[in-house]
Amino acid sequence: MTLVMLQNSFRPSFRSTRRAMYFKITNQFSGHLLAGRHWLKQSWSITMSHESWSVFVAFQLARVPDAGSSILSGDAKVDALIWTTTPWTLPANQAICYSEKHEYCIVQSEARGKYFLVASDALDTVQHHLKQTLKVLTRLPGALLKEATYIHPLRPEREQRLITGDHVTMEKGTGLVHTAPNHGLEDYQNAMKHKMPLDECLVDEKGCFTADAGEQLVGHEVLVSGSHMVLKLLEDRIEHVGKYTHSYPYDWRSKKPIIVRSSRQWFISLDHLRIKAAECLKDVKITPESARKMFMNQLEQRPHWCISRQRFWGVPIPVIFKDKTALTSRKFVDHLCKLILQEGSDVWWTAPMDKLVPRDIRDDLKLEADDKIEKGTDIMDIWLDSGFSWNIVLPESKQSDICIEGGDQIRGWFQSSLITSVALRDQAPYKHIFLHGFTLDSEGRKMSKSLGNVIDPHTLMSGGKDAKQDPAYGVDVLRWWVGNHASDNENVIVAKHVLSDCHNEVLKLRNTLRFCLGSLQDFSHEAHLCSYQDLLPLDQFMLHLLYDFNAKVTSRYEDLQYNHACSQLLNFVVNEASSLYFQAVRDRLYCDPSNSLTRRSCQTVLSHTLNVLSRLIAPLLPHLCEEVFLHHPESQWAKSGVFRRKWECLPNEWQQEHFEKLKEPLWKLRDAINKFAGTSSKEHDVIVSAEHNILRKLQTEDVAIRSGLTDILQVASVRFVGSQGLQQAKGNSTSKIFTLDDGLQITVQPTTYILCDRCRRHVSKQLGQLCNRCAEVLEERQLLLQAC
Repeated sequence: MTLVMLQNSFRPSFRSTRRAMYFKITNQFSGHLLAGRHWLKQSWSITMSHESWSVFVAFQLARVPDAGSSILSGDAKVDALIWTTTPWTLPANQAICYSEKHEYCIVQSEARGKYFLVASDALDTVQHHLKQTLKVLTRLPGALLKEATYIHPLRPEREQRLITGDHVTMEKGTGLVHTAPNHGLEDYQNAMKHKMPLDECLVDEKGCFTADAGEQLVGHEVLVSGSHMVLKLLEDRIEHVGKYTHSYPYDWRSKKPIIVRSSRQWFISLDHLRIKAAECLKDVKITPESARKMFMNQLEQRPHWCISRQRFWGVPIPVIFKDKTALTSRKFVDHLCKLILQEGSDVWWTAPMDKLVPRDIRDDLKLEADDKIEKGTDIMDIWLDSGFSWNIVLPESKQSDICIEGGDQIRGWFQSSLITSVALRDQAPYKHIFLHGFTLDSEGRKMSKSLGNVIDPHTLMSGGKDAKQDPAYGVDVLRWWVGNHASDNENVIVAKHVLSDCHNEVLKLRNTLRFCLGSLQDFSHEAHLCSYQDLLPLDQFMLHLLYDFNAKVTSRYEDLQYNHACSQLLNFVVNEASSLYFQAVRDRLYCDPSNSLTRRSCQTVLSHTLNVLSRLIAPLLPHLCEEVFLHHPESQWAKSGVFRRKWECLPNEWQQEHFEKLKEPLWKLRDAINKFAGTSSKEHDVIVSAEHNILRKLQTEDVAIRSGLTDILQVASVRFVGSQGLQQAKGNSTSKIFTLDDGLQITVQPTTYILCDRCRRHVSKQLGQLCNRCAEVLEERQLLLQAC
């Protein structure tokens, strides 16, 4: 699906479809709003030490609260004193903020006789900077300042309000905060809270004052000559000017200070969409489930979506302007889509206006023949752009089964896709989302070119210049690393020891499959496959383990828990296949008559094991499993390959409850014998209390030198006895008695049997003689040779 999306995203049809989707969604949910933005078009900003102007400016109050006006004589005027480090924003002032939780006072300068309004807690700071003694005339609670208004110092015709602000502090300044909503996020948000109408921004995209700022400021760059001009214009209102060094955001590329300005943008209102999207998200499976809370929180807290960007490349927003008023219509968008299909996606930028807006479109937009219009230069936000991708790759009303991306896309593509799909189709675009982590180097650091710690996957697969330093692991080892380490939704370390471990693990899987293949060279499904009823108990027990193993790994795949699937594959291969069953059946494979039921029985199970293992390993190690099938003893299987075979359901008769009950006591018995005898277990006999009947599923005889139990335990013989027999065994000084859980008692003692020179088992009765089985096999082969 992703490949289809990438291949089609540059086609004109894709871009025209995005414009059609844009019209549909904005027609329902968008508006033309203002919002603060960092103006410089940088990817990242950094904080650096910066020297700014420090300016105390007096704003003349037009109306003084009644509690303060009574102490004034005649035509005395009071100035609200503010402090700012960005004097270039003073022309854009729209309010002064105060704190209703603090006390304010009207003071008089003893040296100059002027009256000022400042916060009581800031009085000492103000006196220090102004180097004047200020006499307190009266004090009043901050809540009374809502009655006050003031005159804009550069626009005397404007009388503006004092408003409350939660961001006002007494740590710096005067306790009164100059507010320019077009140049600060906090100012903007507070203005919206007070339902203030916003002025047009007085700074253009080049960082210079516009004509609306006045003829004395127009064209001046705000951080250079613009600040000087503002200070000059406010000369009679400035009480103190100095320099102030503080941290300030800089563009990380140009290392120049950043200014903040508002700009007209297109938004999608999320007031109703948030609720809809949250409801639809409840039906989406999220892996890991723990990420659901984060997704929901980010969705609920998301502000209105700004979908326009000011760039020189991208998908343009199909809007034209008449006197700064945005115009668009369904007919206009459809016309543009046809042009894009005919001439390509650059037609918006290259075609003349009369081609983009012909006479019939002008009529549809209710434009007169002499109306001057301009085409918009904004492009779509890339998240809106990519958020429409479901419309290209999914049939109508369909949802993708799964989408896989990094955890950072919860706030990115996962969210944009959800919002656009819910807006247009009332459903999520996906049924399941899977979040993966990211690769880190051996020291746990994020990989980046600047650090020089990026590991090239091609080097891992094909090797580097130094074969010892950078060995070639191949594609399958890299895939195994992804499955085993990089699929648990957490960040994962790429280190040499980790890849070396992965290589060794793949070798274990390869050797297991190789053993199965080598054991089946004279086996044919059609001629030699045994029915379940004809299998030996040990072979039936192995099929039970295989059935359980297949169900667990299949479940892990379905849940996308590939790391758990890898763990179970390794555990089965190492513990249940190689060290248990393969070890147990080697004697039958190599020493029993080639066409005997006992040998064909274990070959039948090895054939099933090969097929099940190949199928379960194939999603992770496809090249290895295809190689296995190239050498498969069944020619029709070799031709079809592993990926052309169905994911088969195993026969239910393989699952037997009594074998499940057998596992725990059998593992404990085996561990106890290995702990005592180690590699010499074949030289010992085992005596088991007859009361533990569950073990008789693998050995029905009281005494046996060849049974499923002797093969698994790798001992000379197993004998079942009553409690009296165990007491007699205690008298043997070379015996070791174990009491395991559930009352199981065993005695391990040296065997009285002799080593057979052919099968290398202690099953012969006399020194220098073969065991009965080996003698019969050799005699049979001798007769066959004579017959030939």
